[in-house]
Amino acid sequence: MRYPNVVRQVLTALAVVSLTCVLFSPTILAQTPEPVAEVASGHNGMVATAHPLASQAALEMLKAGGNAVDAAVAAAFAIGVVEPDGSGVGGGGGMVVYLRDRDQAFYINYYQRTSESIDKIKYDPESDRHTAKAVLVPGTVAGLTTALKEFGTLPLSQVMAPAIRYAERGFAIDATLAQLILDNTEMLLEDSVTSATFLDEGFPRMEGDTLRQPALAHTLKKIAAEGADGFYKGEVAKDLSSEITGRGGIMTMEDLADYRAELTTPVEGTYRGYRILSANAPQSGASIIEALNILENENL
Repeated sequence: MRYPNVVRQVLTALAVVSLTCVLFSPTILAQTPEPVAEVASGHNGMVATAHPLASQAALEMLKAGGNAVDAAVAAAFAIGVVEPDGSGVGGGGGMVVYLRDRDQAFYINYYQRTSESIDKIKYDPESDRHTAKAVLVPGTVAGLTTALKEFGTLPLSQVMAPAIRYAERGFAIDATLAQLILDNTEMLLEDSVTSATFLDEGFPRMEGDTLRQPALAHTLKKIAAEGADGFYKGEVAKDLSSEITGRGGIMTMEDLADYRAELTTPVEGTYRGYRILSANAPQSGASIIEALNILENENL
């Protein structure tokens, strides 16, 4: 299920990230959009994501000899392109990694964080939640690059290649994204970047239309070439900070440069003889384990 306020926040964040890159003037390739396969499959591995193209990105890594982390990072970057309402480089999250040969688990926390200048503004949850004041320091890029560095086997440029391809060449809009664009047309019209990206001369792009995101493609290329520094430092960070502060937000270049993903241990519990590993705070892994422990007392 999708909620309008979440869609608004994510698309607004995507717009801000895209807007920071318009000065780079990347070239749109005159090629057909990426085809969407009805079934993504492989003989020696399994990938499950919310979009076929993200699954295909992960499968590319497995077929190239990559491991599960290579595949997961490729899928995460790709889904930020093809499902912009639910993910993206302007967001955050976490990842649990289990190393079977060492019987050791890790949790990477890359949730968004507030600016060091948070005490300098007054924030109203009702009136400000859809403004630049609500934009947090994003963690996705730091988290995914950390995961790849610590546990992956393939180079970042190779892992990010599918996401860059989808953004640059474009892909066919599916029914879900088309409906979200239609439902949020009025909001998208309020910003020149979201309007130019998701609308066609002010009208919603429809299912089957090609969605190209050249500014996002350029940002992804910067990350692929320079690592996390391509996002948290330099031109992208400068433009991102100036755009947000120009709209009344408080994110500084120092906030971006200081961001680090945290490599910790996951929460652990048991359920009917099974060992459960889940996300540490601020995610709800402990609550999941608690719920399972309660269920252990019931005859299901």
